[in-house]
Amino acid sequence: MVLEHQEYTQTAVPKEQRRSGWHIFFIVTGTMCGLPTFVLSARIINALGIINGSLAIFIGAAVIATLASATSFLGAASGLSHALLSERAFGQTGAGLVRVLLATSLIGWYGANIGLLGDTAEHALSDQFHLTISSPLISSGLGILIMLAALRGIGGLERIGMIVIPASIIGILIAIFHVWHDLPRLSSVAPTKEMNIGEALSSIIGSYIVGIIIQPDYSRFVRVPYHAVAAILLSLIVVYPLMMLGAAIPAVVEHKANLIAVLTALGFGAPALVILLLGTWIDASACLYSGSLSVAKQINIRRITPCIIGCGLCGICINFLGIYGLYLRFLLLLGVGLPPIAAILIVEGFFYRENQMKLPRWRPWSLIAWLLGVVAGAMCSLGSASLTFIPTFDAILVSTTIALIGVLVKR
Repeated sequence: MVLEHQEYTQTAVPKEQRRSGWHIFFIVTGTMCGLPTFVLSARIINALGIINGSLAIFIGAAVIATLASATSFLGAASGLSHALLSERAFGQTGAGLVRVLLATSLIGWYGANIGLLGDTAEHALSDQFHLTISSPLISSGLGILIMLAALRGIGGLERIGMIVIPASIIGILIAIFHVWHDLPRLSSVAPTKEMNIGEALSSIIGSYIVGIIIQPDYSRFVRVPYHAVAAILLSLIVVYPLMMLGAAIPAVVEHKANLIAVLTALGFGAPALVILLLGTWIDASACLYSGSLSVAKQINIRRITPCIIGCGLCGICINFLGIYGLYLRFLLLLGVGLPPIAAILIVEGFFYRENQMKLPRWRPWSLIAWLLGVVAGAMCSLGSASLTFIPTFDAILVSTTIALIGVLVKR
């Protein structure tokens, strides 16, 4: 197995190294086939009911598809990763702040993913096979497997996606088949109203905001920018909402927390564990891969392999020390700074002029837009003031407006 290959951490991907847009579809859709998607979809349908819940899911999918299409187009058009595009948006030094924030978030989510998977696998192995293996030991072994997938680069992520997507679809179809006779009860289930449509939309967008920012890491390998956009639209507007609904309906009918719980209760514990493993594998691998790209650019080295190994070991240590629960709360706090980054990358990316000979150290307008976007999102979350009553929307709207003003002023 060849692990050393060119991932273009410091330069654009050459035209001759680019391929079709299908690899984006498999990677993006594959990262949606995990426990977070299954849990969120069931929560939304339980809270809002099947009609309003479906509406929230399709609107949320349309919003993230629009934003992800824009960043994906930028990656394919330029051949640059998010770590390199951030220099265009924030300047050479300002981009360092963005890369540190993203690397911290992505490596942390990798550690949290393997930690949560280790806990789940420990209980599943005990219940299904009467095996007792400690969660940290399982997580460490899985963490190493995930590192190996990340070391294979885009190709490794694509191959996992090609497996996890059909596996998840089969799991959804099995669950729906077994609850088919109870589906009429779905319309009579009273919504819990634990969240409103605005909160549901914010949850959907917030759950994929990092994915929007790191889309260029995948799309830079696509030959035709519009093919990258088409892959994103197919994945996020068509497959993603249908998969959310397909996973949520059996869970709501059976009064379970998620699809994995439904399959386990129906006696399909082993297949459920496989789906859980594959979904976490591709999601955590994508986090580790993009986090390592940020680190490689930050410390200015061309080889991504040592960065993946180093970042992977950091994530395993976070989990092995048993502090991933505390780190998870820290990551949620960091999350308020991410939506404005996506908006600023898009604005600055589409208005960037190729004839700029040297990038500035700072782009003040971008940093101001970032700060004010964070403030707007935080104020909405705290209930102090709001433009749309949706924190993520407020953050994106304010940062986009300030960034556009900055573009006009610079002209």
